[in-house]
Amino acid sequence: MAIDLHIHSTISDGEYTPEELVMMAKKAGLSAIAVCDHDTTEGARLAVAAGEKIGIVVIPAVEVSASLQGEVIHILGYGINLGHLELNQVLGTIVSYRYRRAESILANINQELIAAGRRAVNTQDILDLGKEKPITRADIAMYLLEKGYVKSRNEAFDLWLDKYNIPNKDFSVQEAIDVIHRAGGIAILAHPSSPSMSLNTISTKLEDHKAILQDLYRNELDGVEVYRFLQQIEDEKKYLEIVESIGLVATGGTDFHGPHYLGSAPTIGAKEIPDSVLDKVLTTIEMRRAKNPS
Repeated sequence: MAIDLHIHSTISDGEYTPEELVMMAKKAGLSAIAVCDHDTTEGARLAVAAGEKIGIVVIPAVEVSASLQGEVIHILGYGINLGHLELNQVLGTIVSYRYRRAESILANINQELIAAGRRAVNTQDILDLGKEKPITRADIAMYLLEKGYVKSRNEAFDLWLDKYNIPNKDFSVQEAIDVIHRAGGIAILAHPSSPSMSLNTISTKLEDHKAILQDLYRNELDGVEVYRFLQQIEDEKKYLEIVESIGLVATGGTDFHGPHYLGSAPTIGAKEIPDSVLDKVLTTIEMRRAKNPS
């Protein structure tokens, strides 16, 4: 049966609540999903509870922002203990960084707007989101769009959000892998060929990606998100060959955020993923838990 192991909810930068996502997955005939919100386990907690009620497997998950060679990389944690104290403390630190980043980005945007004789952004409207969820750049882009400062989310990123972004270089990929393991989960490198938050931001050469993955494997990375919606089939084949040659697990998902999110899959389960992936992921989680009981 179909699965989707990379979905985002309103708890981070998605357009549907965790409960809505679980219901959508059930209606779509999916057998298992993972809600992987950015730097918070709250979306996964709500999704797991909803899945138990309607009978669909929801793997406890999170997408952690970390640094590798000076670039931001995303690491998926599957099978984590959602109440793990250390993991949630680490995520809380990253969420605090996101708040400070939002303050800095908004201050720079307002400086430009005021210099151009335009109305400044009400920063508190956006910062108040931090009381409920991690503040993402997508949140800022949506606010700027809704208030008429830009005509599209893309324009917000092109004008300001990329220029004034402050990468979090204080939390390494190795630290992310280690804390996910201590929380009883497995660590998966997300969207390796994506234009951003991926290995492509370090190098666009496939041989460099292989060398990086070999090094991460030696440092106990468990797998790579090979099956992705926005990826050429040829690239998928190349990454699958690399991953299998190293001994990493191949996982997959749509990275679904919602129909209005630029670059998102159109719906949950839009990417065909081999049936064997779920079994391999669950087996690897059990093996990791036996090695690193949380």
